[in-house]
Amino acid sequence: LLLFASFGSYAQTIDYSMEFDGVDDYIEVPSSPSLSPTPLTITCWIRATDASSDIPRGIVSKENNNINSQREFDFLFREDLSNVLDFTIFDGTGSVYSFYSNTSLIFDQWYFLAAVYDGTTMKMYIDGIEDPNSLTVSTSILLGSNPLRIGVQGSGLSRVFNGWIDKVAIWNIALTQQDIQDLMSCGPSGSESDLAAY
Repeated sequence: LLLFASFGSYAQTIDYSMEFDGVDDYIEVPSSPSLSPTPLTITCWIRATDASSDIPRGIVSKENNNINSQREFDFLFREDLSNVLDFTIFDGTGSVYSFYSNTSLIFDQWYFLAAVYDGTTMKMYIDGIEDPNSLTVSTSILLGSNPLRIGVQGSGLSRVFNGWIDKVAIWNIALTQQDIQDLMSCGPSGSESDLAAY
């Protein structure tokens, strides 16, 4: 499943990245069972700009406007919480499993991000380095029918990203730190067997 392609050597050049205006720009991809796997890895490059409005901003989300029993996952840039990252999964029972990164991002700087859930532990990586914070939880991500959205959280489509997002990929495995570091150097080819969407 092709989300959007980026053909530059490095995401930092932004030649082929997608720019989001923080108001109403986002990408929507129809639902597919391959987009809500357990295990799950989300990888992408982002460069956030200061929108002068401190709200959560969606990087990648698959949810139904805050109805917890129908949400699947969120990966957010929390401009409202000193620019940390927020990774959340939902299992369809109304339970919410969420944690924040210890690391705060700097505006106008490119980062390679990964959010990983292996079925027992949720982790995040920033530029190939595992963030100190994690969450232990044994569940399965809801296999729902929500569209995948890039650049916005599903909450009324109002939590829009401000800046650039590039090379979003959804994987149906829990990538290792070495895998993530390799992807940071050169993105996926698109033919990997564990690549659900790119």
